Amino acid sequence: MSEPSQDSRTTGTMSLADHLGELRERLLRALFGIAIINAFTLWYGREILAWLCQPLFESQRQLGLPQQTVNFSVAGGFMVYLKVALISSVTLGAPWIFYQLWKFIAPGLRAAERRVVLIIVPLSGVMVVLGAAVLYFFFLPAAISFLLMFSANYPPPNPSPESPTSLKIVTNFFNHLNGLYLTHAESNMPHAGSGRQATQPATRPAEDVQVPVLDRDPRNPANGTIWFDRNLGQLRVAVDGQVRALSANPASFMVPQIEINNYINFVLLMALVTLLAFQLPVLMTTLAAVGLLQAQTLAKKRKWVFIGLFVVGVFITPSQDLFSNIIFPLMLYGLFEVGLVTMRLVRKPVAEAEEG
Repeated sequence: MSEPSQDSRTTGTMSLADHLGELRERLLRALFGIAIINAFTLWYGREILAWLCQPLFESQRQLGLPQQTVNFSVAGGFMVYLKVALISSVTLGAPWIFYQLWKFIAPGLRAAERRVVLIIVPLSGVMVVLGAAVLYFFFLPAAISFLLMFSANYPPPNPSPESPTSLKIVTNFFNHLNGLYLTHAESNMPHAGSGRQATQPATRPAEDVQVPVLDRDPRNPANGTIWFDRNLGQLRVAVDGQVRALSANPASFMVPQIEINNYINFVLLMALVTLLAFQLPVLMTTLAAVGLLQAQTLAKKRKWVFIGLFVVGVFITPSQDLFSNIIFPLMLYGLFEVGLVTMRLVRKPVAEAEEG
């Protein structure tokens, strides 16, 4: 399809076929840009995934939990890798997508409408960056720490619980059978003086066995060296040049083991809600620019707006913990106040553009 002429774009005389051709070209350019960015996010997918997991690892370290996630399916690690790479490429490529959209719609806008878009789009980008920073450095660590602490602070199992009488009878019966089996096995073991040589494992008193507690792995540990890493919460041993780890969980009958795909979905849900919340000033500014809302009218109803935003914030908070249920609504009201400021700032240049 032939490229629409520059004159037809500026004069608004493009035919439907020209519009469709222009739209196809912009979509192809947007997809091509996303494909290039996706090549980089696939290359650095593990680093991006580790970066997203840092708030989780820091919360686990503070609570004495092993700094790791788990995977419950064969293809789970690969699928979450692809998901993170794709979402990262779309997120990083959002400015390029919006630029192509702007190039498509700009020729059909009037001067006042262009003025509004040139104010709204940068404001939206700034709010997205602020929302992502607040999410990563504040909301996500706070929510994860609260939820993990709640799970990890369950009391440990009672070592000698009072069992029901029927359970005691069954337990004693199986213990009796197990005792008979052990007695029979011991009678068939070789003894000293028999034809077979008995070997006794070397034993050491329990108080003599000590495992060093370190902050990091020792350099070039000898084969069989054992130590406990207090930062990772793991008992680690050097075996044939590799370090094997055994996670040490706190004494609780509920130990949080975080599945990686479930964690990424949790992060994405929190990101979606938080970034949409940070678009509240953009929505208010847009409505003010088109004349549907006035800052003075909303400012007179602050009390009712505060109550409404508090109720909405409690219901849409992703983590539903007590901390977020208080902070998130307060953040919404703070964004409302920011919106009042941007509403007042946008009306004057828009009015000047309409008069011109």
